[in-house]
Amino acid sequence: MSDLRFVPRWREELEVIGHGRKLVFELILEIGHFHLYFPTETRWAKVAPDWARGRWAEYHTACTTWCEAQKARLSVVDDAHVSDGPE
Repeated sequence: MSDLRFVPRWREELEVIGHGRKLVFELILEIGHFHLYFPTETRWAKVAPDWARGRWAEYHTACTTWCEAQKARLSVVDDAHVSDGPE
């Protein structure tokens, strides 16, 4: 079970909190359901913060589980956004 916590934000973002840090992903509300855009492993290696680089599988699994529980779509794409969240 993941120790990550999920907080949808009003700016079409999903904040994922864990390991004493935050990551922010693009989360769009489409006709009553969320759609999360998650980076491919290649994209993750290029744009994820240094501390998160080796955690693609962990975050992908946790986000997939969250999306299933929320009845949200998850798309793994080459241009997805991921960044450190504000403190």
